[in-house]
Amino acid sequence: MTYCSTTLRLDDGLRTEVENTLRDVLRDFVDPTSDRVVHAFPLGSDGIANYHCFQENGLCSHVRYSSIRRFAEALVQGAAVVGGERIAHVVAGWVKGNPVKYRTCLVVPLTISRAVQPCEGVNIVPLAWSTNKLPSNLPLFQVQSSVDFLGRSLVYVDSETKPALFPPVEWSLDRQEVRSELTPKVSLDTIRDALSLEADFHVDHGLVWDDYGEFSALVNQGMSVRGSLIRLPFRGPQFTNADTGVSKILADNEDILELSAERICGYFRSLERASPRTRLAVSRWRMAKDRTRGLPDRLIDLRIAFESLFLPDKPTQELKFRLAVSGAWFVGENASDRHRVWKTLCEAYKLSSVAVHGGNVLKGTGTTVIDPDRVLTDGLAVCRKGIMRVLDDGPITDGPNLFLDLGVR
Repeated sequence: MTYCSTTLRLDDGLRTEVENTLRDVLRDFVDPTSDRVVHAFPLGSDGIANYHCFQENGLCSHVRYSSIRRFAEALVQGAAVVGGERIAHVVAGWVKGNPVKYRTCLVVPLTISRAVQPCEGVNIVPLAWSTNKLPSNLPLFQVQSSVDFLGRSLVYVDSETKPALFPPVEWSLDRQEVRSELTPKVSLDTIRDALSLEADFHVDHGLVWDDYGEFSALVNQGMSVRGSLIRLPFRGPQFTNADTGVSKILADNEDILELSAERICGYFRSLERASPRTRLAVSRWRMAKDRTRGLPDRLIDLRIAFESLFLPDKPTQELKFRLAVSGAWFVGENASDRHRVWKTLCEAYKLSSVAVHGGNVLKGTGTTVIDPDRVLTDGLAVCRKGIMRVLDDGPITDGPNLFLDLGVR
């Protein structure tokens, strides 16, 4: 066996011995007519058809049809990197039914002061402010510049795909038997919504990829990358050293967030058990926070969030009145605060009605002059406060008793 660059080359005798041993170990998973094995680990291709499926939950599952020769070569190369005993242990686990384990990674547009772990299996770490200090596992080839990663945060989530191996005769692509899932009891949408609520900032879907850790050298990494990066709107000045090519950014202290692992974990639990209407409210509120979108669209999203929070499924009264009064009593702390919330909700509803009907929200509503930017800002704050209370105490269930301050919702 000789080593050449990054590829291990086996002499014919040793190659045959390794392939025969692998056929014996994987005998229940090898197609005898084609000498292929079907697996969920994304090894590099050897010309045989391969598939990957982007699931509804934002994860990506892989199906690889590898010849025994290609599979054996990959395992030998892996053994040279992580050790033969480690490779043998992993393959034996797959034969017994263990899943393929890896980490789902997503970059979020938040600048944080320190790493946090909201729960087991979820880690959030700050990325460097200098390109020469970025981690090596970032898919830099997929974005315009490594500068796009600076000052952001990287979320690692333990994940798995199963089954790792299965007989080709039992495989049907339409049945989608290979499924990927996050090991913690959360979803990617829950993570984004929780971070948005914690930071009071729009956390977009961003860039997502799969990190196979010590086995990354065996993986066609580009297959799993999905999404894109958008520049942070609050990003500070950027400097590039002409001699070294190293770029740096600066951020104001007010842009650096101190995330609470305890609060984020609480959001995870609350969001996962929240009703569909509450989840819709959170999602629409998060979309309304996106400053890259047009003002009319943001106002419409905010209105949908308000209706999901403060109106029943089938309201029987005039919507604006019902929404404004319910929201004011639900969110307001006292009489003056309730009046402020009521006014904000009325103005937001008026402007969103203009947006829904294709009008110009910048011209106000009739003879009333309303500053849309102020209404949007105030409305987003009221909506976030309402979401917090719904997540803590549950949604409004008894409007009259709420209005009479009887302590029943």
